[in-house]
Amino acid sequence: MLIVVSHRFTCTDALFFLRNQIQSNLPEPITNDSLKNFTKWIYLTQINQAMTLKGISDWCRVHSSVEMIDPTTSQG
Repeated sequence: MLIVVSHRFTCTDALFFLRNQIQSNLPEPITNDSLKNFTKWIYLTQINQAMTLKGISDWCRVHSSVEMIDPTTSQG
């Protein structure tokens, strides 16, 4: 299940929240190399962001009115 965040976090728990969200959807990197670990977490945050945006766009597509979409351009 993806959790949609509509604003930036400014609290100290932001990293903890983001890490828990990623761990619930993607496999956690297992390495003792701190540089590889860092780059894998950066990659996973990008994948997590893409999954969140896909979820939002799918939700909007499902809940949008068919009348507001132009069939010739598939745009609203």
